[in-house]
Amino acid sequence: MITKHPANQPPAGAGQRLIEHIYAAFVEAPRPKAGGITGCSRIGCGECRELDETLSPFKARDVPDVQLRTNTDAIPLLSPIAFRYYLPRYVEFSIVHKNTNSHLVDSVLYSLSKDKPSEPYWVARYSVFTPPERRAISDYIATRRTWPDTEFYIKYFDLADAIWGTGTAVV
Repeated sequence: MITKHPANQPPAGAGQRLIEHIYAAFVEAPRPKAGGITGCSRIGCGECRELDETLSPFKARDVPDVQLRTNTDAIPLLSPIAFRYYLPRYVEFSIVHKNTNSHLVDSVLYSLSKDKPSEPYWVARYSVFTPPERRAISDYIATRRTWPDTEFYIKYFDLADAIWGTGTAVV
Protein backbone atom coordinates (compact mmCIF):
# COMPACT_ATOMS: atom_id res chain seq x y z
CA MET A 1 0.00 0.00 0.00
CA ILE A 2 1.38 3.42 -0.93
CA THR A 3 0.26 6.27 1.26
CA LYS A 4 -0.91 9.37 -0.61
CA HIS A 5 0.81 12.61 0.29
CA PRO A 6 -0.91 15.66 -1.19
CA ALA A 7 1.98 18.08 -0.72
CA ASN A 8 4.70 15.59 -1.64
CA GLN A 9 4.77 12.60 -3.90
CA PRO A 10 5.43 9.29 -2.16
CA PRO A 11 9.10 8.46 -2.44
CA ALA A 12 10.05 5.95 -5.08
CA GLY A 13 12.52 3.12 -4.79
CA ALA A 14 14.50 2.94 -1.57
CA GLY A 15 12.32 5.46 0.28
CA GLN A 16 9.15 3.49 -0.39
CA ARG A 17 10.91 0.18 0.42
CA LEU A 18 12.02 1.59 3.77
CA ILE A 19 8.51 2.83 4.55
CA GLU A 20 7.05 -0.60 3.75
CA HIS A 21 9.80 -2.27 5.82
CA ILE A 22 8.93 -0.09 8.83
CA TYR A 23 5.19 -0.72 8.58
CA ALA A 24 5.72 -4.47 8.12
CA ALA A 25 7.87 -4.62 11.26
CA PHE A 26 5.24 -2.78 13.29
CA VAL A 27 2.22 -4.74 12.09
CA GLU A 28 1.65 -6.22 15.59
CA ALA A 29 1.91 -2.90 17.45
CA PRO A 30 -1.33 -2.47 19.39
CA ARG A 31 -3.42 0.61 18.78
CA PRO A 32 -3.79 2.71 21.94
CA LYS A 33 -7.29 3.31 23.19
CA ALA A 34 -8.79 6.79 23.01
CA GLY A 35 -7.69 8.52 26.18
CA GLY A 36 -4.44 6.53 26.18
CA ILE A 37 -2.48 8.47 23.60
CA THR A 38 -0.50 10.33 26.24
CA GLY A 39 0.72 9.18 29.58
CA CYS A 40 -0.52 12.38 31.17
CA SER A 41 -2.32 12.05 34.48
CA ARG A 42 -2.95 15.76 35.02
CA ILE A 43 -6.63 16.50 35.18
CA GLY A 44 -7.64 19.06 32.60
CA CYS A 45 -4.36 19.01 30.66
CA GLY A 46 -5.52 20.67 27.45
CA GLU A 47 -2.40 19.89 25.43
CA CYS A 48 -2.62 16.15 26.09
CA ARG A 49 -6.39 16.06 25.60
CA GLU A 50 -5.98 17.85 22.26
CA LEU A 51 -3.26 15.43 21.15
CA ASP A 52 -5.46 12.49 22.09
CA GLU A 53 -8.37 13.96 20.13
CA THR A 54 -6.06 14.63 17.17
CA LEU A 55 -4.53 11.16 16.86
CA SER A 56 -7.01 8.67 18.32
CA PRO A 57 -9.48 8.77 15.39
CA PHE A 58 -6.76 7.55 13.02
CA LYS A 59 -5.00 4.29 12.39
CA ALA A 60 -1.27 5.03 12.38
CA ARG A 61 -0.86 4.95 8.63
CA ASP A 62 -3.85 7.22 8.09
CA VAL A 63 -2.80 10.20 10.23
CA PRO A 64 -2.83 13.18 7.83
CA ASP A 65 0.35 15.21 7.40
CA VAL A 66 -1.44 18.29 8.72
CA GLN A 67 -2.10 16.54 12.04
CA LEU A 68 1.58 15.67 12.38
CA ARG A 69 2.70 19.18 11.43
CA THR A 70 0.28 20.68 13.95
CA ASN A 71 1.86 18.56 16.69
CA THR A 72 5.56 18.74 15.81
CA ASP A 73 6.62 18.77 19.47
CA ALA A 74 4.18 16.07 20.57
CA ILE A 75 6.34 12.95 20.27
CA PRO A 76 7.58 13.17 23.90
CA LEU A 77 3.98 13.41 25.11
CA LEU A 78 2.99 10.07 23.58
CA SER A 79 2.59 7.14 25.97
CA PRO A 80 4.98 4.23 25.31
CA ILE A 81 2.17 2.30 23.57
CA ALA A 82 1.20 5.31 21.42
CA PHE A 83 4.87 6.05 20.64
CA ARG A 84 5.29 2.49 19.37
CA TYR A 85 2.02 2.55 17.42
CA TYR A 86 2.43 5.95 15.72
CA LEU A 87 6.22 5.86 15.22
CA PRO A 88 5.96 4.28 11.73
CA ARG A 89 3.82 7.20 10.57
CA TYR A 90 6.26 9.73 12.01
CA VAL A 91 9.12 7.86 10.31
CA GLU A 92 7.18 7.82 7.03
CA PHE A 93 6.64 11.58 7.33
CA SER A 94 10.37 12.11 7.89
CA ILE A 95 11.22 10.06 4.79
CA VAL A 96 8.67 11.77 2.55
CA HIS A 97 9.64 15.24 3.82
CA LYS A 98 13.39 14.68 4.23
CA ASN A 99 14.24 17.50 1.84
CA THR A 100 12.13 20.07 3.65
CA ASN A 101 13.02 22.15 6.62
CA SER A 102 10.46 20.43 8.83
CA HIS A 103 11.17 20.38 12.56
CA LEU A 104 9.29 17.09 12.70
CA VAL A 105 11.91 15.35 10.53
CA ASP A 106 14.51 16.15 13.20
CA SER A 107 12.13 15.38 16.08
CA VAL A 108 11.80 11.79 14.92
CA LEU A 109 15.57 11.31 15.12
CA TYR A 110 15.81 13.08 18.48
CA SER A 111 13.07 10.84 19.94
CA LEU A 112 15.14 7.77 19.04
CA SER A 113 18.50 9.00 20.33
CA LYS A 114 18.67 9.97 23.98
CA ASP A 115 21.96 10.28 25.83
CA LYS A 116 20.51 8.77 29.03
CA PRO A 117 18.34 5.90 27.78
CA SER A 118 18.52 4.19 31.18
CA GLU A 119 16.35 6.87 32.80
CA PRO A 120 12.93 5.44 33.74
CA TYR A 121 11.05 7.58 31.19
CA TRP A 122 13.18 6.28 28.30
CA VAL A 123 13.28 2.70 29.58
CA ALA A 124 9.47 2.69 29.57
CA ARG A 125 9.36 4.06 26.02
CA TYR A 126 12.07 1.93 24.46
CA SER A 127 11.27 -1.37 26.21
CA VAL A 128 7.94 -1.88 24.39
CA PHE A 129 9.56 -2.52 20.99
CA THR A 130 9.91 -6.04 19.61
CA PRO A 131 13.15 -7.29 18.01
CA PRO A 132 11.76 -6.82 14.44
CA GLU A 133 10.65 -3.27 15.32
CA ARG A 134 14.06 -2.51 16.81
CA ARG A 135 15.77 -3.77 13.63
CA ALA A 136 13.49 -1.63 11.47
CA ILE A 137 14.31 1.42 13.59
CA SER A 138 18.04 0.70 13.30
CA ASP A 139 17.66 0.33 9.52
CA TYR A 140 15.89 3.71 9.44
CA ILE A 141 18.77 5.28 11.42
CA ALA A 142 21.32 3.69 9.06
CA THR A 143 19.40 5.02 6.07
CA ARG A 144 19.06 8.43 7.67
CA ARG A 145 22.88 8.55 7.88
CA THR A 146 22.95 8.52 4.06
CA TRP A 147 20.86 11.69 3.72
CA PRO A 148 22.46 15.07 2.94
CA ASP A 149 23.67 17.23 5.84
CA THR A 150 24.21 14.28 8.16
CA GLU A 151 27.31 15.84 9.70
CA PHE A 152 24.99 17.89 11.93
CA TYR A 153 23.44 14.73 13.36
CA ILE A 154 26.41 12.41 14.00
CA LYS A 155 25.92 12.61 17.78
CA TYR A 156 22.27 11.56 17.43
CA PHE A 157 23.07 8.71 15.04
CA ASP A 158 25.68 7.37 17.44
CA LEU A 159 23.28 7.62 20.40
CA ALA A 160 20.56 5.89 18.38
CA ASP A 161 22.94 3.09 17.35
CA ALA A 162 23.75 2.50 21.02
CA ILE A 163 20.03 2.11 21.79
CA TRP A 164 18.70 0.29 18.73
CA GLY A 165 21.79 -1.41 17.27
CA THR A 166 23.49 -0.78 13.97
CA GLY A 167 21.15 -1.34 11.06
CA THR A 168 21.46 -1.70 7.32
CA ALA A 169 20.70 1.28 5.12
CA VAL A 170 17.93 0.82 2.59
CA VAL A 171 19.32 2.49 -0.52
